[in-house]
Amino acid sequence: VTNPLRAEEGFLRTRLTPGLLHAVALNQSRGVETVRIFEVGTTFRLADPFVEIRKAGFALCGSDGEGWWSERRALDVLDAKGVLESLLDDLGVADWSLTDAPDGPFHPGRSARIVIDGSHAGVLGEIHPRVAEGLDITGRVAVGVLGLRALEGGARGPSAPAVVPPRFPPIHRDLAFIVEDATPAGAVHEALRRAGGTLLASSSLFDVYVGDPLPSGTKSLAFSLDLRAPDRTLRDEEAQEAVDRIVEELGRAFGAKLRTG
Repeated sequence: VTNPLRAEEGFLRTRLTPGLLHAVALNQSRGVETVRIFEVGTTFRLADPFVEIRKAGFALCGSDGEGWWSERRALDVLDAKGVLESLLDDLGVADWSLTDAPDGPFHPGRSARIVIDGSHAGVLGEIHPRVAEGLDITGRVAVGVLGLRALEGGARGPSAPAVVPPRFPPIHRDLAFIVEDATPAGAVHEALRRAGGTLLASSSLFDVYVGDPLPSGTKSLAFSLDLRAPDRTLRDEEAQEAVDRIVEELGRAFGAKLRTG
């Protein structure tokens, strides 16, 4: 490459991952504790002539927000998997899976290949601690990379129609439930959505906690809720009624108890 911005950018790159890791290290060196970045760019496969491949990649490092029931939690490969799932769902990619661990700088037990429509499409995983340490990166760093051609080929269009921005403000609630450790978080979330009814505008699972002071064999699932009426400003009493329905239904279905401290 003629006249590169940096000496290490003087060559055609074959992967996005090194650049993402360099950006994480650079941000940390400047005092940024939590890094969430993405890039869409071109890589090259060695051939005659070179083959250009467009890719999209992202990296997560640091911690999520702090709730009143838990301390800050380190971002990891599960958070990266959530980013991947949201992206593929938004694009309508239905036929995808994660398979065996990829080669390269990834932790073998916390990484996988991304397969779309039966073909290799990218990689997802946590960078091996030795690699991160060698780059002066503190803490875990998770990376995901997808080939745009595979992504476009598997996309079936948005999974939902465009939503008109709401006219009325939401009422926000954070709820944490104690359930048996074997209880699937997805099943609890689905029951929560049903119980919330039409007033539950959105919900997300943002924390899973195991340990003191919870009873042995249990875990805490924390959900963030936005409650809203489509045609008026929602009253606090209406929001509380919806919350009460959710608490009652999860207690009935899973024996869930609302965590209060």
